[in-house]
Amino acid sequence: MARTRTQIKTEITTPFMANESLALKYGFALGASFDAEFSLVSLENILFEIVALAIFIHEQFFDQHAKEVDERLANEKPGTLPWYRTMALRFQYGFDLAPQKDYFDNGTATPEQIESSKIIKYSA
Repeated sequence: MARTRTQIKTEITTPFMANESLALKYGFALGASFDAEFSLVSLENILFEIVALAIFIHEQFFDQHAKEVDERLANEKPGTLPWYRTMALRFQYGFDLAPQKDYFDNGTATPEQIESSKIIKYSA
């Protein structure tokens, strides 16, 4: 399950507030709440917000990438239902398959001819 920006910020600020050296320099009690000690417009808060947002966006990109890779692998594995669906949608009436391949040889056809040859528009 993906973490929220707030959870990520909490994971960053908790060790910050538990650091003895920082507690001495800033003058806060060890383990105090970050939100209670620092203003919303403080430099520290803004920096932690930026870092938390960057990590959150980074995680979102990787989650989407993993989803796309999983979907593509499912569609490429021969003999599975998603593969049959993909092959049905790729079918081109009137064109021959390339020798020993799973795609159609339509090198001399125009884009209109290719589009009109795809007679299967929907598949589930």
